[in-house]
Amino acid sequence: MAGQQNYFEIRYQFYEKELKRYKDLLIVLEGENNSKLSDLVKKIDEAFTQKIYAEAMGIYEEYCLYKEQFERTNDFPLWVKNVGILRSRIAALDGNYETKVSLWMEQLQKSLDQAVKDNVVTEVAAKAVREVAQQLSLGDYYKNSHAVIIGINHYQHENGLKNALNDAKAMTGILKEKYEFKNITQLYEENATRSNIQSILLDVLQDRSKIGDHDRVLLYFAGHGKLRINEGYSGEQITQGYLLPVDAEKNSFASYIQMDDVIKACQNCAAKHVLLILDCCYSGYAALRDVGEKEDMANRTTAEYIKDITERRAIQVFAAGQAEQPVSDSGILPGHSAFTGALLEILEQSKDIDEDGLLTACEIGISLRPRVANHLGGQPMSQMPVYTHITGSRMGDFVFKILPASKKKD
Repeated sequence: MAGQQNYFEIRYQFYEKELKRYKDLLIVLEGENNSKLSDLVKKIDEAFTQKIYAEAMGIYEEYCLYKEQFERTNDFPLWVKNVGILRSRIAALDGNYETKVSLWMEQLQKSLDQAVKDNVVTEVAAKAVREVAQQLSLGDYYKNSHAVIIGINHYQHENGLKNALNDAKAMTGILKEKYEFKNITQLYEENATRSNIQSILLDVLQDRSKIGDHDRVLLYFAGHGKLRINEGYSGEQITQGYLLPVDAEKNSFASYIQMDDVIKACQNCAAKHVLLILDCCYSGYAALRDVGEKEDMANRTTAEYIKDITERRAIQVFAAGQAEQPVSDSGILPGHSAFTGALLEILEQSKDIDEDGLLTACEIGISLRPRVANHLGGQPMSQMPVYTHITGSRMGDFVFKILPASKKKD
């Protein structure tokens, strides 16, 4: 029948040791798209079994009841009330789903808070539900999340660094644990060779069979960067920026990786949103290809705006310093550079700066400069990070996380 609503139920029964009793957790989803509902049901089930039974061993006993294609009856609300089940409507799947995510997240947050307050479930269980809901919501913006993380402390022919490896590992950890990145390629120390990095740039980022147009890609590099300035035929200044792989030869530009090649790989990548993060000297060179448009942080909370930035193409860059600037390998956060320390601080806090229910690259980029200044801790060396879109971007915005939308005060 046209327009008929379809309902799916996933019910889990688990033993909460804090409450010393078995409790049911019921998630009901409704919508008109059978295939999408089926996919969502499967995704929730996989997420719960992975997160609760694999990662929270000792908190829940391995007892799970699962049923799909639930037929809703007239007395269902009363039945829910009588058996004391937490009912969380995560998604009413209609044509405007992506514009309503922040609203549902806020409603879900309220229902979970009330359930914890009423002693229906513990905070541990509520946290698991929140995490799964975040994954499901973000899934409507991106199909897959890819990250390439490169960190080098010990160079074969160049002076070493203190914190680049720590920075890279910390970025990997926070992307994996807090921002649901599943496909992370890690090139650390001796693995960060010129050949391996070029292979990522040419054979992964530019391969549509590996990265699709509904994906997001984050490329992070922490290591040495160099700048080459030559005089051209007519006396003009020619500048080129380079990233140094672990096997870079001393004063051999042929053994380096041109930042232009990195930019080209990002531009040729099929992903909807690409974010390049460079924590190295002279990294601002990569940001010189500004698309010329400016972003407005005002009036960003409308559903139309959120829909717009998540559907448009985005190629964005965070650079630790300006094109002509060396950057600091240490800051006030022990074990981290001033730039990555500031970035990690922002990502850890996950603060929704403009209260639109999203944490985006634009929000982070705009707040990086004062944060980095603070993380320099009064060091005399000048370092001003850069945030911009580059040629090929259509002013979309890389979404890190969906957050419960805050209510603005009048």
